Amino acid sequence: MNGPAPTAPDLHRALPARPVTVLQIVPRMDHGGVERAVVDFNRGLVAHGLRSILATSGGRLCDRVTEEGGVVVSLPVQSKNPLVMALNILRLRRLIRSEGVDVVHVRSRAPAFSAIAAARWTDVPIVSTCHGAHAARTAIKRAYNRILTRVDLVMVNSRYTHRHVLSEHRIPRSRMRLVPEAVDETRFSPELADGRAVEDLRRTWSPDGLRILLCPGRLTRWKGQDFLIAAFARANVEGWRLVLAGDRQGRGAYARDLGRLAQHSGLGDRILFVGDLADMTLAYGACDAVALPSLKPESFGRVAVEAQLTGRPVIAADLGGFQETVTTGGLRLPVGDLDAWTTGLQAFLGRTREAHATLGEAARRSVSGVYALATTTAATLSCYAEVVDLEGDERREPLDRWRRIAAALAAQGLGGETGEVLVVDRWGARGLQSGPPPEAPNLVLVASDVSAEAMTWIKRRLAGHGTIAVVDDGPWRHRNRRRGHWLDFGLYVSPEPVRMAGRALWLLTTVPAMDVRPRDSIGRVATDYLRLAPLWLAAAGIG
Repeated sequence: MNGPAPTAPDLHRALPARPVTVLQIVPRMDHGGVERAVVDFNRGLVAHGLRSILATSGGRLCDRVTEEGGVVVSLPVQSKNPLVMALNILRLRRLIRSEGVDVVHVRSRAPAFSAIAAARWTDVPIVSTCHGAHAARTAIKRAYNRILTRVDLVMVNSRYTHRHVLSEHRIPRSRMRLVPEAVDETRFSPELADGRAVEDLRRTWSPDGLRILLCPGRLTRWKGQDFLIAAFARANVEGWRLVLAGDRQGRGAYARDLGRLAQHSGLGDRILFVGDLADMTLAYGACDAVALPSLKPESFGRVAVEAQLTGRPVIAADLGGFQETVTTGGLRLPVGDLDAWTTGLQAFLGRTREAHATLGEAARRSVSGVYALATTTAATLSCYAEVVDLEGDERREPLDRWRRIAAALAAQGLGGETGEVLVVDRWGARGLQSGPPPEAPNLVLVASDVSAEAMTWIKRRLAGHGTIAVVDDGPWRHRNRRRGHWLDFGLYVSPEPVRMAGRALWLLTTVPAMDVRPRDSIGRVATDYLRLAPLWLAAAGIG
């Protein structure tokens, strides 16, 4: 053990030969807050040079994703049929492998079951975003809702959602990140909410020049359209028309109920239904104020942010995400309190156009930049960086540790004292498989978190060129509990003895050193324990 310290050959790290690929999974891409967030985030990913793939069952917004540089793959991920969900595991597994996906991002509960199974099968990190604060009255429903927390990292879109997930599912705070939804400010601004098209839409909705109170949102009871009609009718503020915009989404009975309620309100054509709107920027520009009377908490309230960015004041229910997004220039009213809403509408709508313009500008300043696409995209990429390498060597373990391991092996004549050493970590394995084959090295150090498939590929392509050693690479050990595929290689290097089922013994020692063992039978391992004892001492301090 005396003499100069061993020197390792030159080290080269296997690097990926392609950009990072992100797979988002959403049930459908029809108009809605989650769907518009996916469209905006797809644009942010492409702007940062990442590949963006979206798995969805279809929808009207799919064309937007492809037009802005993303790739859409049609899969029945909206299904809750157990057989279809099981088949989706195979479909997603095939997609992850064929496209070289580096991180999976699931945004809904139903596809999360298949996505998590496929990600674990392919050893790819998976993150989720909780876009809703889903309540549960039964244990089965609570277990169903909890699926979005069974991932590597959970993102929530508001402080309200953060509190709900913590109290409902009790996951560690260390696995949660607050990332508000992205709202593209280039699409929602006072400048865009003006012009000929806006004036045309305003005249269509209000040919008699009445000011417009817009209530956007899909037609469902918890959105509170029936409650708003009742409050608007009781307030009966002259000079205003209520415009309800939203898709029925199969709720024909509720839509008919709203129509009857409007007829019996006594306001005649001062209540107008316009259906689903493709261009919300024009809609916000055509109105004078926006009402959001939700009877249940909105986890984020994207519409409130969009409306305020276009300079329109918002009247919203005082609950959920609205408590964070409607703070200045707007009005929050008690949930479901008809008297309070009647009085609030009379006071708020009774103001002049100039007063509403002033309130709208104050509201715009309060949200400007906070939910910008660049801000939230950077926050999401920061979450990705916690589970996958986005920028290369800087975020991975320095080569110094690998150099010390190579030096210790070279001192024992393992791997040769000259030539090159190739370091293959979890990230570089995919680069090897997608890039040109490397020149024959004398020693290949493979991190233990590399998948079994990648290890098989490495053995097939590099065996015979030199020694292949599997190195227990600490940070990811908890993700890779099945060590059977390590046994096909010549050496296993670990900072502590590890039992390999059927092939090795617990080799107990008081020496805090590396455990370097040839792959062989139990009897041979026991013998090699004595032969390799000096190497344990030589490698002390490497871990």
